[in-house]
Order: sequence, then structure tokens, then C-alpha cells
Amino acid sequence: MSGLTLADVASALSDEALQLILMPTEQCNFRCVYCFESFRYGTMPTPIVNAVKNLLSSRFDNLTFLVISWFGGEPLMALDVIALVSDHIRSLLNSRPIVRYKASITTNGYLLTPDVFRRLLDWGIFTYQISFDGPKEHHDRKRILANGNPTFDRLWKNLMEMKVFSDKFAVTVRLHVDRDNIDHVPDFLWQFKRDFGDDARFAIYIIRLGQYPNSPKKDLNLLTSSDSKRVMKGICRLAESLHIPVRIPDCESYGFYTCFASKLNSFVIRSNGQISKCIVGLDSDANQVGTINENGTLSFDRQKLMAWARGLSSGISQELECPLRNIDSWDRKLL
Repeated sequence: MSGLTLADVASALSDEALQLILMPTEQCNFRCVYCFESFRYGTMPTPIVNAVKNLLSSRFDNLTFLVISWFGGEPLMALDVIALVSDHIRSLLNSRPIVRYKASITTNGYLLTPDVFRRLLDWGIFTYQISFDGPKEHHDRKRILANGNPTFDRLWKNLMEMKVFSDKFAVTVRLHVDRDNIDHVPDFLWQFKRDFGDDARFAIYIIRLGQYPNSPKKDLNLLTSSDSKRVMKGICRLAESLHIPVRIPDCESYGFYTCFASKLNSFVIRSNGQISKCIVGLDSDANQVGTINENGTLSFDRQKLMAWARGLSSGISQELECPLRNIDSWDRKLL
């Protein structure tokens, strides 16, 4: 069991909080070898953008906390959509400044030029996650453009130019580790230390590379669970010696955790207006829980929706931490 409390349940059900993971496009300029997405839909059309704005307008008077997370595809390929929604949120905040607002973006970083970064900061997007697969020679084998060209140098240049800004923001560099790059992770850490070690706004999140069902490359050279524990301990020791802010799940005890997909006030709105709960397994039937209507109301398949929140009633930690597990086999008639 998880140690789930009534306060935890109340927080996951509260109408005063709303988290939207918005996918302004599901297209991407990268073709990472382990990507799980199908790039099925393009840029969010105007009626769906207006529907999102209507949803925010209708909910705003009752909100105390709003979280917007931009995801994709590559969200910066649909910067105009981000602009329209962000400008609308700013106008709402002007009328109700009591609402606490947090906005983040998960981006591959290729289009994150200084001009784009300035616009994002002005829209209140202060939290960034950008992924790497180790130093240049390893990264450029896995995180490549759609035309096959490398990306490392462009990404690192963009990060260095972000550092010049004096604004308050937070960048998490997500570093994927597998058997191919394990011996070169220290090189990456040294490079990070050299270029960002004096700037607390930049930190590293190290995670074992995983195999997703839809990834184009089926023979990824992955770490085993036992290897991962050993490797992460070594990385912890090196990071500590370099005084690098590093978040490594295997080296930390986070205690109770509830995935956003378990909460009934958190939704993924895809670029076609479809509502999902999880950003992984986007094409799973169980993950198609509803649609957003043009007037901003949400229509749900109640049984599908409640299956994702089953951990709130069961209190089982696995169902709270990752409700995607066994979701296809879950008997929704029990709900």
C-alpha cells in the first residue's frame, strides 16, 4: 500500500486545481531511435485552440492553482499555438492574480533559439526539460533529425545561449543511460560541469533508457535493473565530487508519489482535441478517455477515465505511481 491520505485524495480530485498537458502538435523534427510516438496528428487547429481557451475561461474563477505543461511531438514547431493559449492565460491572470500559475515545456531544444526563449519566458514558461544521450558521439547516434542529421552541437549552443539570460528559470537536462554510453557518462558530466556548473538554474536528471512498444529500434542495448543500481551509485559519487545538481531516482528516496495520470484534475489534450491521461501509449484505446468540445466542456468515457484513477480508491502504490500498467486488462466493470 502507498500510505495514501485523505489529503492526497482531495488534492487529486479538487476543482480548485487543474493540470493540462497540451500537445500543440504531434509532429516532430527529430526521429529518436527509441521514440514511442506515431506523429499521427499535425498542428492543433483553431477550433481546438479556442476550445482550450474556453475551458480555461470557464474554470478560472474557481481555480487557485493552474499547471500548463507543453508537450509534443515537438511543441516549438507550433509556437503560434503556444502564443495564443499563453496570451489568453496572461489575460486571465490579470483579472484574477490570486491563481498560482506554473508552466513548463518538454522540448528537444533544437528550435530553442534566444528569440524563442525570450518569448517563452515572457509567456511565463520558466521550466524546461531537454534530453541528451550522452556526449556528442553517442547523442548523435540516437537523437537525430528527421533527415538523419546530428543535433548535439545545435542543442548545446542553445543551452549556452540560455545561460546568458538573467531571468529566473530552471532547465533539467535529461540524460539517458544505456550500455552504449555508460562509460562516457563521466565525459558528459565533466562537460556539463565546465559549461553550467556555475549556474544553479541548470541541473541533470539521469534515467535508465527504456524500451517502448512502438520504438523503431527494437535492439536497444539497455541496462538491466541490477546494472542500473550499480551504475547510478557510481554516477552519484562522481556527481557529488563535481558538485553537480543531479536528480537520480535510484540514488534518492522520494517516498509517496502519485502520477498526474492518476488524478482526476489532470488531462492530456492532444492536437486533434482528444483527451488522454498518459503521454506514453498515446494510441492505446484505454488512453482515449474523451474529447474537448468547442465551448470548452469535456466529454468523457467515464469507465475509461475512472480506470486511470483506480489507485485513489485502492491505495495501491503501483496503481498510483503508474496507472498505465495493466490498464488494458483492467476490468472497468468493477468501477
